Amino acid sequence: MNSEKFIFAMVKRFNDAGELEAVASTGSLDRDSEIIKPEAWRASLPTYRSNAVILATHMHRLSTGDSPVIGSASFIDVQGSELVFRMKFAGTELGRQYEQLYREGHMKAFSVGFWPVNGEWQDLDRGKAGRKRVWVHTEVNLLEISAVPVPANPEALVRMRELEARAAGETLSGVKAELEAIVKAQLAAAGLGKDAIENLKSEIIKRLDEAVMEIRDQVSQALEIVELPSDSLGQANPPAKGAPAGGEKAGRADGGEGAGGIDRAAGRLLKVCGGLGTTKQGR
Repeated sequence: MNSEKFIFAMVKRFNDAGELEAVASTGSLDRDSEIIKPEAWRASLPTYRSNAVILATHMHRLSTGDSPVIGSASFIDVQGSELVFRMKFAGTELGRQYEQLYREGHMKAFSVGFWPVNGEWQDLDRGKAGRKRVWVHTEVNLLEISAVPVPANPEALVRMRELEARAAGETLSGVKAELEAIVKAQLAAAGLGKDAIENLKSEIIKRLDEAVMEIRDQVSQALEIVELPSDSLGQANPPAKGAPAGGEKAGRADGGEGAGGIDRAAGRLLKVCGGLGTTKQGR
């Protein structure tokens, strides 16, 4: 077991710093009936961090002789049961091209190359499916991470949709918090009494909770559809940096956010609903 192997890295989102976050390995059983324990990566991480480049499609040199490096991993570590990394794209023409492809959702996959070092056979209890003998990697060497247009593992597309659905849920929660803050500020600015404000706020929050639950039900139904377009849930983005979510801007009582703020927040919620609605219609 000294040949190079590849696994699929699941893209999550761009964070507020403009870095792309992804899960490189989860320690679950893969299509080759193998498991990579999360701790198996740890010994090789210092070596990778010393030259944490991210390549274009596993190439070490482009046909033009130019560098295939499109960025670097600003962070990589084992967190719980996952190997996670953050990527910063290079300011080169190639780096900017790849960044645009990921930001627009045209590319959603990475591939992680590694060498197996140590492992052992173990019997895996799969419940009703019975026991299965699998190879468990206890030590591997991380060699490189590459941006790829198509993941090697077809099962990865389903896992990608699960992450997209999780991101949609996080977005809904953020929108709900944003709307609560705006409503609170507007009610205070209207000069209503404390009891009236609390009653109105409770009713609005109740309606928001009902909407969030309904949309999450649609997400669950959408995940049951194997033939979904891979970008059908990818329309939602995390709340913009600085958006009111209980901070200083949200606490303004002068009505500065106004109806425009409510419209923007509601528009983002409708954008999520629209994406999920499109998915449901495709059944």
